Amino acid sequence: MGVAQAAPAPKSCDAALAQVRQDFQKVYGPAQASFRVEQGGKLVFSADLNGADSRTRFLLGSITKPMAAIVTLMHASRGELKLDRRILQDLPTDFQNDARAADPRWETITLAQVLNHSAGIVDYLNASSMPDGYLSKKRSAVEILRSVPTQLAFAPSEKLRYSNTGYYIVGRVLERQLARDFSDLLQEEVVRPLQLHDTGVLREQAMDVLGDSSIYLENMMAVGNAYSTSSDLIRWLKALDDESLLSDDWKKRMWSQLSECGGDSCQNYGLGFSLRSKWVQGQDMVAHEGHLRNVSALVAKVPALKLNLAIVSNAPGIYGGFARARDWFNGLADAGCLASVIP
Repeated sequence: MGVAQAAPAPKSCDAALAQVRQDFQKVYGPAQASFRVEQGGKLVFSADLNGADSRTRFLLGSITKPMAAIVTLMHASRGELKLDRRILQDLPTDFQNDARAADPRWETITLAQVLNHSAGIVDYLNASSMPDGYLSKKRSAVEILRSVPTQLAFAPSEKLRYSNTGYYIVGRVLERQLARDFSDLLQEEVVRPLQLHDTGVLREQAMDVLGDSSIYLENMMAVGNAYSTSSDLIRWLKALDDESLLSDDWKKRMWSQLSECGGDSCQNYGLGFSLRSKWVQGQDMVAHEGHLRNVSALVAKVPALKLNLAIVSNAPGIYGGFARARDWFNGLADAGCLASVIP
């Protein structure tokens, strides 16, 4: 009979923090990058690479999307927008005619469905039919919307499929209904109230913002053209731990599966955030990655633990961030680096 092996001793907090630092350095390598983990107002972990720090500005790619969703929900919470609003009426008239002719189901698509990626709209940033370099120059809204097939990929709410076009449409709806540019709306609703001094959106590349894109940034308004720092992102995530931006009811709605979305994939996305059920110490994690040609960014939070993570970098093509955040969070929790209950 073999001798039973003793279970490995749990890592100390110092050892767990060292492991996270080692993992971060291994994954992000020679890139400029900044990483913060915070819980309940206390900094748990920080690391910076190759001259970057917590105030270094980076493009965020698709982390623009949860920012756009929060702005949308803030106005919906005041009764200024309705999530069941049919979005076609807010798009350019010429495109409306194209859409109706190609697929009458466009008439039924709601603002909630485009926020949720369940509208069936083809993704304009990943459409193989688009000519190379098409979006490297400034394009009109009609040109962008016509750059991919107008026929829907599936019936609205049948399932969930990530669509950058949907968030381009969110930006257009916000601008038409609220009569202000998306960049101004983000400033008014999020940036200035939270004093995010190094956060905003770009219409074209800026010298003081790291990371770059093969796409002219204005073509990704509300989709992928925001910039920020690790410290600003942590402050933004912390504001979702109380009711600074949204009430608890509206946050619950943002972090829940859209009720009318019926496919198995629908459990993976709410309104602006990816959803991962019971991933960290039995609690739900919400997150979003951001990628451009030379951008890999990540935000993740465990609302029940008031636990927040932000990574910004000019590293290309680092995916799998959700699982990495889960493992780091759980490793820190198992080693006693995190509080299990936050008042």
